[in-house]
Amino acid sequence: MKKAAARLLLLFAFALLIPLPAVASPPTREQKAAIAKLPAAYQAFLAEVEILITDEERAAFLTLAKDYQRDAFIQQFWAVRDDVKRTARNELRERWESNLQQAKFLFGDVRDGRTRSLLLNGPPAERLE
Repeated sequence: MKKAAARLLLLFAFALLIPLPAVASPPTREQKAAIAKLPAAYQAFLAEVEILITDEERAAFLTLAKDYQRDAFIQQFWAVRDDVKRTARNELRERWESNLQQAKFLFGDVRDGRTRSLLLNGPPAERLE
């Protein structure tokens, strides 16, 4: 009995050591107002990458004044996240956009919990209707 408790305690201690991914906080009231002033394409970008973008990146994006700056930011945003830099393709971006299209088709809203799960984990191995 004591061995089982010791193992459980040890397992719990190791679980605390596992680093959790940083979760970006939702946009502030000021950021929401700034997002509302953006052209629709950039609003859509922020909505689609809301679970990927960090607070600092969102703040930096919202300080940009010109569309060409925002376009360059988006290119850099995906370039930083490219897992295979030696190829011309950005595999993460392609997977993300594919999963996003599938999620929009299945669930409609990018803020739906099921959409977020599909975006982060990819399509399920099987699905019950």
